Amino acid sequence: AGGDFVVVDEFVNPISCPSSETGLEKNMRFDPQPDFFQEFRTQIGAQNILLLAGTHSNYYPRVDKDQGLKESVVSAALYGADAVVVGKNNLPELDTVSLPLPVFISGGIKETDLSSVFSNKQVTGFLAGSLFERELHIIDLDKTKKIVNDIQGGIYEPNR
Repeated sequence: AGGDFVVVDEFVNPISCPSSETGLEKNMRFDPQPDFFQEFRTQIGAQNILLLAGTHSNYYPRVDKDQGLKESVVSAALYGADAVVVGKNNLPELDTVSLPLPVFISGGIKETDLSSVFSNKQVTGFLAGSLFERELHIIDLDKTKKIVNDIQGGIYEPNR
């Protein structure tokens, strides 16, 4: 399979980015602009590129900590997202809500996480480049083949 998609981190949630990440003297607040992004997507003729809206990342704290995962996903759907990408730390919350968009998991997924990822009824798939690395940015082809074969062979059969 294949597909054209772009992940837009924190598509609908304002986040705070620590100064250690930005290199600036103070923490920065980033406010999403989903309308602007969708206008730009139309201007460049990229409506055929799927928009995976990042929300509830493992990495950046949300400014509005009271906004739940379901509210964020509903907002992403209203702004035209095709699916959402959520941090793996949100897997327990996914068991408690029904979401209007396909869900992909990301955020440091390890091979030991695959059973819980695939057993969650809300999860469509995962984005996990680091899962396949031998070391930073070097892909381990044998490990990649093993994991793909295990998935295709049903070792991580979803409970659906």
